Amino acid sequence: MDKTDLDILRILKKNSRENLATIADRLNISKATASRRIAKLESSGAISSYSLNINYSDLGIIKSLISIQIEGTAIDEVIEPIKSFPEIATISKVFGDYSLICEAYTKSVDELYQLIQERVVKLPNIRNVDASIIIATESSNFDPGLDILIRNAP
Repeated sequence: MDKTDLDILRILKKNSRENLATIADRLNISKATASRRIAKLESSGAISSYSLNINYSDLGIIKSLISIQIEGTAIDEVIEPIKSFPEIATISKVFGDYSLICEAYTKSVDELYQLIQERVVKLPNIRNVDASIIIATESSNFDPGLDILIRNAP
């Protein structure tokens, strides 16, 4: 993967629907080259899917982070039932005061409370649960992972 591939990834990360002509023009390559490189990125797994970012707060949905402390090493025994909760979008294993951080979506604070009190805290091996409701998200760097790769590209 070279700098051109990384630049293609950056462009598609900002707008996954960007057309080939624009990508090619920005990078001073042909449309055919851009197309081949994107196909190669897809087949290698560097691009695994294309997505849509939805502003859920404009739709009346609350986004929150649920931090879970687990007793002992029973992380997998906690993750499996959490996967079945429809409000949970992601489950991240983390180092620090908590073992898991889950991204959750609910229609109200009451629904978030019910999710935590009626399902999450009742799971075995749960020591503590904290929730943080996300009010707004500010981007400080669009994609620091790509920045690292670009700085170190041949």
